[in-house]
Amino acid sequence: MSPADLYSMDALSDQQSIFATFDPSKVAIAYKSALKLFCQNEAV
Repeated sequence: MSPADLYSMDALSDQQSIFATFDPSKVAIAYKSALKLFCQNEAV
């Protein structure tokens, strides 16, 4: 098994758990914090 195979399996299970516990407000919070980090990195 190649690392790529393992990675894609991990990504699939991650996606499934994300969709299983899908909560729009949590997604929005995660998106905002990611955006804030991105903007801070761009500013530097």
